[in-house]
Amino acid sequence: MNDVSIGDYSCIDEDAVIGNNVCIERYSYIDKKVVIGDSTLVLYRAEIYEGAKIGKHCRIGGFVAENTIIGDYVTMFGKLIHSFRDPTHWDGGEEPPIIDNYVVVGFDAVIIGKIKISHHVYIAAGAIVSKDIPPYSIVYGTNKIVPISEWKGDIKKSKFWRWQE
Repeated sequence: MNDVSIGDYSCIDEDAVIGNNVCIERYSYIDKKVVIGDSTLVLYRAEIYEGAKIGKHCRIGGFVAENTIIGDYVTMFGKLIHSFRDPTHWDGGEEPPIIDNYVVVGFDAVIIGKIKISHHVYIAAGAIVSKDIPPYSIVYGTNKIVPISEWKGDIKKSKFWRWQE
C-alpha cells in the first residue's frame, strides 16, 4: 500500500487489504478480509465489517455490513445492513446489499438485505430501501423510486447522471 493515511484511533485488521492513495480518517473501523480500492476516503467514523469489498474512488462514511459489495465512485453515508430474518444466527446467513458504480447514499439512509442498487442512483438522506433499484433513479422515503427523467427537482441537472470515468 502506497500513500495511505490512517487517522488516530482507527482500527484496521491485519487481514484487510488497503489500496493505494487511501485516506482513513480517525476512529474508523476496518474488519478482517475487507478490501478497499485505490483513492478511497473512509471518513465519519465509518465501520466496515468482515469481507466487505469497496471499489476505487469511493467516499465511505457509514456502516457497511459483512460481505457487502460496493462498486467504484460510490458515496456512501448511510447504513448497509442485513435484514436478519433468522434471529437465531448472528449473521443470519444472509447475502448483503450490492451497490453498483456511481451511487450516492445520503446520510442516515438505510439499505436493508439482499438487494441490488444499480448504477447512477441517488438515495436521499434518511431513505429506507428494501428492494432493488433500477439505474438512473432517485430514492426517497420508504422505497419511493422515481426515474430521473420524471424528477422535478434541481438534482436532475447534476452532471452525476452523465458521470463516468
